[in-house]
Amino acid sequence: MNPTGASNPLLPLSPRIEPVDRGLPALQPGGFSHVLELARSGGASTGRAVRAAPGLVVDLTDEQWGRLAEAADRAEAAGARRALVSIDGQLLRLDVAKREVTERVEALHADVVAGIDAFVTADSPGESPSIGDSAVALLRALAG
Repeated sequence: MNPTGASNPLLPLSPRIEPVDRGLPALQPGGFSHVLELARSGGASTGRAVRAAPGLVVDLTDEQWGRLAEAADRAEAAGARRALVSIDGQLLRLDVAKREVTERVEALHADVVAGIDAFVTADSPGESPSIGDSAVALLRALAG
């Protein structure tokens, strides 16, 4: 029996699938692996914002929120679901999929920091002291 010919009684019932031109740009040379590497290295941005969970007060500048969004992009590209983000001396727990800061972690008072699968730095370029301070704070928090 020929499944594609006129002798196929189900052919009139099957939907016709037509390619749709959505006006999206084609992948650049290097293909998907190149785009994925850009995302992992922070060279590509989803443009998706990060917000604070309802009722949580997170005092960040617009520039810091932008760096936090870039950190979320990097965490997502690495496959993380829940990240601890260091940004200018603060530690923030981030739900990567929801793009939501769920908690401010007070490193010196944290008994255990559990439920994270990534640590991401989003410190301002040239602000190496805060990276060191955050790393020390993280180690203290993890040591309990």
